[in-house]
Amino acid sequence: MHHALKAIAIKKAKPLDKPYKMADGGGLYLLVKPAGKYWRYDYRIAGKRKTLALGVYPLVTLEDARQRHVEAKRALEIDDTDPASTLSKTARKLASERATISTVQAVCEEWLSRQAKWADSHRVKVELRLRNDVFPKLGLHDVSSVTAPEVLKCLREVESRGAIDSAHRIKHTLGQVFRYAIATGRAENDPTAGLRGALAKINKQSYPHITDPVRLGEVLRAIDGYSGSFEVRQALRLLPLVFTRPG
Repeated sequence: MHHALKAIAIKKAKPLDKPYKMADGGGLYLLVKPAGKYWRYDYRIAGKRKTLALGVYPLVTLEDARQRHVEAKRALEIDDTDPASTLSKTARKLASERATISTVQAVCEEWLSRQAKWADSHRVKVELRLRNDVFPKLGLHDVSSVTAPEVLKCLREVESRGAIDSAHRIKHTLGQVFRYAIATGRAENDPTAGLRGALAKINKQSYPHITDPVRLGEVLRAIDGYSGSFEVRQALRLLPLVFTRPG
């Protein structure tokens, strides 16, 4: 069978105002919708036109979809059986895997693995917030079924400890995760979008700084006389030269 689709074209396909199809041949096509990209197979049996769902891209790749398409056509044309009622072992296995990788924890971990440009220190902080405050409450929920009240309840528990800044940071992180879930076809909305103004405001604090040349000299002399580890001594000596944040 001649295949029309290329992997790069599927990856670059952008949603439009209305859903549209990208045909691969033999009834197999990719349905592109604002909520995601879905593999479909149109066929006829007993004079009726039917459509079989073959998975969600990119969880189901072009090669995966073609393999499922072959199995469905074999059931239809050789076994004279409706492919919708005879999912193969492979399809059932992939369906099970699909359910597993759609939990909040799985999507968070997948999203984290894609943040290759992050500094290790930042990655650790984000992951700890998720593991400590999100996974115990929402980790096993399907990412498509999480509601705004459920997210708010999770964030309010963080707030109740006085960790208002952390609650806001977790909300921001979850927003990115839910948008990633939407882009990969595992969710249709971001429940954090409706939480604007629901959390307590962060009390911003201005940290003291030195403008007096005399006091600056005292700080420089204190740095020069610091007797701690070599690494910290060198880092302190660099700070006045490059004006970086202490962290």
